[in-house]
Amino acid sequence: MSVLITTTMFIGVLSINTTQLVNAEGPAYTLLEPLPKVTQSGQVSMEPSVSLSTYIQDAINLFIALSAVSAVFMIVWGGLEYMTTDSWKGKDDGIKKVKNAVIGLIMVLSAVLILKTVNPQLIEVAKIPSIQGELKTSSLDTFRNAGSLSGAAINQQVAQTTQQSNTTASNIVAQNNSLVSLQQQYNDLAYEMALTTDSDTYSELEAQQQEIQDQISGTINTRTVQETALYFNSQLRPNVENPNNMEQLNTALANIGRSYGTASSNLQRNGQFDLTELNNQYNYSEASLNIMRANLALSSAQINSSSMGTSPGTGGGLSVIMTNPETGVNFNRPLTPTEAYNNLRGLLNTASSGINNVSDQTLKTNLQNQIQAAMSSLNASQIGRYGH
Repeated sequence: MSVLITTTMFIGVLSINTTQLVNAEGPAYTLLEPLPKVTQSGQVSMEPSVSLSTYIQDAINLFIALSAVSAVFMIVWGGLEYMTTDSWKGKDDGIKKVKNAVIGLIMVLSAVLILKTVNPQLIEVAKIPSIQGELKTSSLDTFRNAGSLSGAAINQQVAQTTQQSNTTASNIVAQNNSLVSLQQQYNDLAYEMALTTDSDTYSELEAQQQEIQDQISGTINTRTVQETALYFNSQLRPNVENPNNMEQLNTALANIGRSYGTASSNLQRNGQFDLTELNNQYNYSEASLNIMRANLALSSAQINSSSMGTSPGTGGGLSVIMTNPETGVNFNRPLTPTEAYNNLRGLLNTASSGINNVSDQTLKTNLQNQIQAAMSSLNASQIGRYGH
């Protein structure tokens, strides 16, 4: 009885909170011990790879099934005890077992029925929404100059980032559809293996199933790369549209670093050791953010007259108050134009070195154009004229 009551409480609490819990998780996981699941056709399947939402939904269904089995067991036990004892106390205990089992079963089914009547979503784990449709390009009503980049250049970068996001999102949808098809093939083979009695046929089916499992693993790895690339773009786009917050740029740089580390570890743990595509996306995103940091530091620099001298070698009588791209706050003293130039040039050199790690020609060309525009802005500025 206590087991049934505990199960009922668990179902009620979990059903109410599962939607909020699962919405943040989308990838499929390979389970060490799959949960048994009854399909709509009445067959029992053991899915080796499921999403978190599917796993929790299967667990809830399993708890309900175990509650029903426990209730039947207690009813049979109580009935046998009632029939096989002659004492009134023994018969009374048997009746109590049957009564408690029926009450417990009613409580479990009532919990599910009430929640489903009030709102069916309370007992349905929210599925991860497919990433589809086009991402709308926000109109830039206001534009703050990042370095000397034009509004047209910013709009072009926004369009490029949006196109990359749309392409990546479409690829993820295709991978999800492929996984559904492969999983169905895997389940069909498992069903055939359970029915066959011929050892040769079983071995053939087992080999086919292994091939499908390898395809599933490869597809999951490909989707992991695409999802990580989409996350990189989600960090890039706000900074492309509004490139005037150094703290936001530094946060995005740290975020993509952590995401890259997690994705690369997951891929290698799943047997994927060729990280070329993931490295391309990471190096491109990192270099783009460093270029934005240099542009922002240049655009926010304040050029002041000083007593530093008037000759070119002394900075033309100018001092520079500039944001330190690494910390997001101003340097603790005014810089000479040469110091400011070398700082920004070093950041662009770091971004430029990232090009060598990008094998995708489209991404490489995009980076080269960004660096060329940033270098032109730097050299044309007062910092460039007096500090170069």
